[in-house]
Formats: sequence, C-alpha cells, structure tokens
Amino acid sequence: MGSKKKSKPSRSKKKPRTSADQALALDYVRAWAQPAPPLPEPSAADADADDFLPAPVARSGGDVLFELHSHSNHSDGFLSPSALVERAHRNGVKVLALTDHDTMAGIPEAVSAASKFGMRIIPGVEISALYNPRGSEPFAETVVQLISRTGGISALAHPWSLKNPDAIIRSLKGAGLNGMEVYRSDGKVDGFNELAEKYGLLKLGGSDFHGRGGKDESDIGTVKLAITTLCCFLKMARPIWSAAMKDILLKFAEEPSSANLRNMLKFGRLTNVDGFSPINTGIDVVHFCLSSWLSNEDMEDVELEEVRLKLAHYATERWHRLHRS
Repeated sequence: MGSKKKSKPSRSKKKPRTSADQALALDYVRAWAQPAPPLPEPSAADADADDFLPAPVARSGGDVLFELHSHSNHSDGFLSPSALVERAHRNGVKVLALTDHDTMAGIPEAVSAASKFGMRIIPGVEISALYNPRGSEPFAETVVQLISRTGGISALAHPWSLKNPDAIIRSLKGAGLNGMEVYRSDGKVDGFNELAEKYGLLKLGGSDFHGRGGKDESDIGTVKLAITTLCCFLKMARPIWSAAMKDILLKFAEEPSSANLRNMLKFGRLTNVDGFSPINTGIDVVHFCLSSWLSNEDMEDVELEEVRLKLAHYATERWHRLHRS
C-alpha cells in the first residue's frame, strides 16, 4: 500500500484587523449615536429645587447600525412611524433617518417612539424634484440649494435610475450636493462609488424600506455602512445641527420662558418641566443639551458661553428677588 500524504490542518480565517482610523471613527460614531438617558420627571418636592441636575450621558459598546433611508405611512410606507422605529430597533438599528416623500409629518411620532428604545432619529425628507425644468415639481438644483440654506445635508437618492448620472451629479455638486446613495442591500452599485469619489461626495445608502412585505423588499437596517463613512457623515452634519441648537439656546437666553425651554428640549429627553423654574432648569438643560449633542470643541463656542453667562445672570437676579421679598 502506498503511503498517504499527511493533510495539513486547515487554518481558520482571521478577522480583518481594525485600523487606527477605523478605531477612532468607531469611537466618534459610538459616542454620538448613544443618546443620553431620560431625565427624571419633576415631583412636587423638587419644584423649587436649585440643585436639579440631569443624569449623565450613558454610552455603550458594540456595532453602530445607521438606517438612512426609510418610509412610513405618512407617505408611501405601510407602517406608522412608531411601528417603523420598533422594527428598526428589533433589527439592531441605533440611528434611524425617517425620509418620507415630501413630508416630515411623521418625525415627532418617530422621535417619541425612539426615546423608548434609546435610539436617535435623524429628521429627513425625500424631496421629489426634476432635473429638467418642466412640470410643477421644483428643479433639482433649487432643492439642493434650499437644503443648504436651511441647514441640512443633501444626498441624491437612487442615482442609478438617472439616464445621464455623470452630468446630473456634476450639476448638483455645483449647487451644493453633499452626498449620494452608493450602497443598497445587495451591495455597492457598480460605477456610482467612482462617481462619488470623482465629485467628492459622501458615499451613503439605505434599505429604502417601505414595509410592503414580500421577498423583493429589503428589510430595514440591512445596509451596513462602513464606520469611516458614518464618521465622515457625522463630521459634516454635526456642525449644522450645532448651529441650529445654538440658535434655540440663544433665543432661550434672551427670553428664558417655559415655551422656549420646551424648544430646547428637542435636543434632550426631559419631557415634563411644569414643576421647575425655567431659569434654574434652563441652566441645567443647557449643560444637558451640550453634553448630549456637541463635542468638546463645539462646547467651547463663544456664543454658547454667552448663553451660560446670561442664564447665570438671570438665576442670580431671581435669587436676589426671592430673598428680598
């Protein structure tokens, strides 16, 4: 009998090593994607407390799944915003962009539902626009410019449906386009990755989930974007969101009313402020908002420091009035 050759033991495939850039990107994305826990509801005993402090921001480990393209029954989707958020949560989504067609009516319900699951909602909208000037819909360049002026991130959806994508993307980039869809649930679409690189656009994507059911529809959360892509997206978007937050905080500093305090709470998760003084609560909510949404660099902004000083001044004046009476 011939001698048998010894078979070499099979080597298990090693997981790809995480680069330093990927590790830094993961830390950046993870730190933002995990929202702060709810603040305690006020009680009668705490109504006039001056030492009310928000709970610290909680962070968690693990992967961070963003879903940047989804629809509810406020447009052509089949699920309510609450049901959509719940399904996304079950699928592991941490950050969900609700992008209904030509409406943002479902955003408040989605934000409320997301707070129960510790998720973030990115308010979005998929705007119908024509590249050629005909019909009653807005021109695509005008839409991109409008998004830029109003503090949004513009991204081209479904570029593979365009007849002449290169020329259109070049024109939209000139109008201020920030990104374009490159990824779908079936992977990267050939040719569009190169177009995004050619014009310096963010490479984005999403499931385009509608909730119709059936084998042909990708489930929500099935498009996993690279962590470096998410990091680039947030680094572009967060200064825009910070500017919007700054405007609201400055309005509160000028008029520290309960109504303006409620506007501030769009950036936090304190739902009931009826028992608290707007001034005292406002000072703490400012810090809560800043720690929840802004980086350390953002928090060093001169105008935000002005907000702190104004609120401290109002609080001091109120204390003196109370003790003089």
